[in-house]
Amino acid sequence: MKKGGGGTIVNLASISSWVTQANLITYSATKAALLQMTRNMAMDSAAHNIRVNCVCPGSIITSTTYQYMEETGKTLEQVDAEEGGKDFVKPRGEGERSRFCDFILGIRRSFLHNRRPF
Repeated sequence: MKKGGGGTIVNLASISSWVTQANLITYSATKAALLQMTRNMAMDSAAHNIRVNCVCPGSIITSTTYQYMEETGKTLEQVDAEEGGKDFVKPRGEGERSRFCDFILGIRRSFLHNRRPF
């Protein structure tokens, strides 16, 4: 990317990078590490016209959700209540998961560089 004059890197972490969640120590720690790595990469790469961002989706029903439910004996409604009563996102195919990444990768997105959404 340096030789090519720049580019964009999008890392994928989780809301677990920002919040604590019961019984997810390893998962949360690795996602937080990805977020911090992204911040460092963004600082180190900016001078080379390389943008680095991290997508941290919220509550998405995945195999991890079902594994957590099985391990804790909780229903989806109980897990939803733990998550603050938010509605879970149910991805509608692989393309659904990549739309936001496609947006970030857009050529006119130079203003998106290691920005915190809130």
